Amino acid sequence: MHCGLVLILFTGIFLIVSAFKNDKCGDNIRISSANYLTSPGYPVSYYPSQKCTWVITAPGPNQRILINFNPHFDLEDRECKYDYLEVRDGVDESGQLVGKYCGKIAPSPVVSAGNQLFIKFVSDYETHGAGFLHPIPRSSKT
Repeated sequence: MHCGLVLILFTGIFLIVSAFKNDKCGDNIRISSANYLTSPGYPVSYYPSQKCTWVITAPGPNQRILINFNPHFDLEDRECKYDYLEVRDGVDESGQLVGKYCGKIAPSPVVSAGNQLFIKFVSDYETHGAGFLHPIPRSSKT
């Protein structure tokens, strides 16, 4: 299995970690232990009629989150209308849109403006791909 990397910027120090899988549909994740964020069912087809939201929080208020998606990215590609992954700065849908992603090409790296990212995955009732995976790092002890 190919793994993308997620790095957290710790005042100039990059942290790279290994992780375990968690395909829970939605959660609040404080970056303190290694974890994978996946579409439900990954790496096989994701489930129909899903709306999953995650809030990822870096350990410190001045830390930013950098996400590098796994190259195995597969969401139905119809102009990101029916199945998509949306990333926003902050804790909810009112945050600044970082990107809305679909299709079979992994998105470019995503960097948060602050220490939190809101991620929403939506699927309709038909035509499903393999989904997405990206690791969530664990924090370093400082």
